[in-house]
Amino acid sequence: MNFMWNIIVTDNNRYFEEYLDLVKSTILEKTETLNATAKKIQGMNLAGDEADRSDDYLSDLAYELEQLEQIMYGSFVMSIFAYMEARLVDLCKHIEKEDSHVFSHTDLRGQGANRAILYIEKVLKQKFPVSDDTREEFQTISLIRNALVHNEAHIKDNDLPRLSKLTSEPTKYLYLSQLGEVSFTGEYLTSLLLLNKKICSEITENTKVANW
Repeated sequence: MNFMWNIIVTDNNRYFEEYLDLVKSTILEKTETLNATAKKIQGMNLAGDEADRSDDYLSDLAYELEQLEQIMYGSFVMSIFAYMEARLVDLCKHIEKEDSHVFSHTDLRGQGANRAILYIEKVLKQKFPVSDDTREEFQTISLIRNALVHNEAHIKDNDLPRLSKLTSEPTKYLYLSQLGEVSFTGEYLTSLLLLNKKICSEITENTKVANW
């Protein structure tokens, strides 16, 4: 069953890679269209009110493209987090079934991925994820996902320090507005593909559920 699980995880990660390629190619295509439009207008040698109106028009197009990019990036973040969360819940259900535990992950306080991880750690008596770096990365995407879903992408003031590694050089994977609204780079989304692989790998390699 571990073999089949690996195939499922690998296939779904490939889908996310294709999803991200589609997002990036769409943004690139629209950026090229915007640049071509700007070049065409520039060649008209407009002046006065016409030049001002054309500048406003290009600014509006650039803003719309930026908003589309962040909507698509945010959608990717939520989708890949939902996948990892679902796999963690699957692991909990498997443990409950195979080991006949007297309590379920749904008996614990909390919800979603955090509750699943709490259950895994309680039952298997080991840290999950094992790597501190992976754990931090997963906690970060969980924080961001919650901000996207519940707070219009705004990070709470007390959570801002947790993003410092990703919002400063040399990484600079995320940007924060003065109001704490988070925006993404393509590099951050690429890093989530690796995080997904690491989370799913820890699930499949866990020796205590090797009979899956």
